Amino acid sequence: MSDSNPFGDPDARNATNNPFVDGGSAVSAANTGAPSQNFIPSVAPTTAPSSRAAAPNDFSTPFGFYEDQSRRPAAYGATTPSSQLPTGNMAGSYSDGAGRVDTSDLRKRQEDLERKAAELDRRESALRNGPNIVKTNNWPGIHCGPIGPCFYQDFDVDIAIEYKGIVKGMYYVWLAYSLILVLDMIACIAYMATVGGTTVATTFGLSILWVVLFAPCSFLLWFRPLYKAFRSDSSMNFFIFFAIFSVQCGVTIVQCLGINACGTAGIINGLTLLASQEGNRATNIGVGIFMIAIGVLFATLALVDFIMLIRIHRIYRTTGASFAKAQQEFAVTSLKNPVVQQVAVDAAGRAAQDAWAGRGQF
Repeated sequence: MSDSNPFGDPDARNATNNPFVDGGSAVSAANTGAPSQNFIPSVAPTTAPSSRAAAPNDFSTPFGFYEDQSRRPAAYGATTPSSQLPTGNMAGSYSDGAGRVDTSDLRKRQEDLERKAAELDRRESALRNGPNIVKTNNWPGIHCGPIGPCFYQDFDVDIAIEYKGIVKGMYYVWLAYSLILVLDMIACIAYMATVGGTTVATTFGLSILWVVLFAPCSFLLWFRPLYKAFRSDSSMNFFIFFAIFSVQCGVTIVQCLGINACGTAGIINGLTLLASQEGNRATNIGVGIFMIAIGVLFATLALVDFIMLIRIHRIYRTTGASFAKAQQEFAVTSLKNPVVQQVAVDAAGRAAQDAWAGRGQF
């Protein structure tokens, strides 16, 4: 029986026959199982023992084909089918591992909106302060013979964006007040036709006077100062508005009551007509309900006036206006007034003449 190991290194077994291998080292390598110092990888055996099963993905088959083709690596230069490629904006559609979402598109849109808003503000400022812009009167839009527009009014040009809503709201309040005054006059006509008498005739006459007087005066005395205050940030016009509009709120409350012989139908006159037994009962009820409705409209308008007054006062506190600025503006405006200038010149002339005449007496 031979002592040679059939699984050992054939070079070690034939060390004595190979003149190029050291016999001592070859024998020691064969006994210890360690690789020889003269081991050449290129001549190492490539055939595995028959007792070891080949791996399923081993390159033991010709050309290195895999038995499991799904695990085969892609060849160099191979392309992925277009149906398997991801679609859409990967930067905006996917988030990183920390859960943060890419918001570059939203930031870009926000910057565009801010830039457009700044450009709009610049154009509005140029329109308001442009020296070459001629502003012709456009309100009221009536062209009938000698009657024509008396004021220039353009909310988009004169009023800043943040204040445009409040100024337009006050304009609608004035329109509503004028309309209610007209309806009150109609109710007073019906009241006089139903009841008659001197007191009712006085109420009817005053209702006509209030339409002719209050409608234009309210526009001139509190809406125009408010418009100018927001147009040029005028403290003086703010104070004029607060003074006149506070009186307007009180007058509206009195008008909603409908006191007899005060020129308004109102709630009291309507209830009085409902309780009256004179004349046609059905007519009294219809006219009385209409008069009470007018009083309710006045009361609603008074509430709206109070709310708008509070809102404008809050805005006024944030504009930096003050009573000292109002006094200064009043002094400058008075000095620029031609009438005041002429009066001052006349007064100075008379003072100089008196002084010269008194000097000649001595």
